[in-house]
Amino acid sequence: MIFIIVRMWNFVTDGSSVATVATNSPKTSKGLLVLEDTKCNSDGEYTYMTGFIKNIDDYSHSFIEVKGVLKDSQGNVLNTETIYAVGNEQLQPNERKDYEIMLQTVEGSSNCSYSISDFE
Repeated sequence: MIFIIVRMWNFVTDGSSVATVATNSPKTSKGLLVLEDTKCNSDGEYTYMTGFIKNIDDYSHSFIEVKGVLKDSQGNVLNTETIYAVGNEQLQPNERKDYEIMLQTVEGSSNCSYSISDFE
């Protein structure tokens, strides 16, 4: 079963970013995880997506995957990367863990989005 939480950003030419879509936090019977303090910055060659994943559930979770996506202004996907923000060490209730996704910047990239793509 896959539950997704997404946050999107628009690039600004000075390297900073502006949030365009708020985080959607779907509750599930097994868990609730949220992305916090997310940022998306590009140095021209690479795009760095950083933030924290927080467990606001009553249960521990492990093998939490976060997916980063670069899109153009029409919403076409240009590049993706999925990482394990948390492996087998488990994220306990009310704990948060930082993550960083590094993608090669593709010409025409104007938006990035994040999602929690899977967890146990």
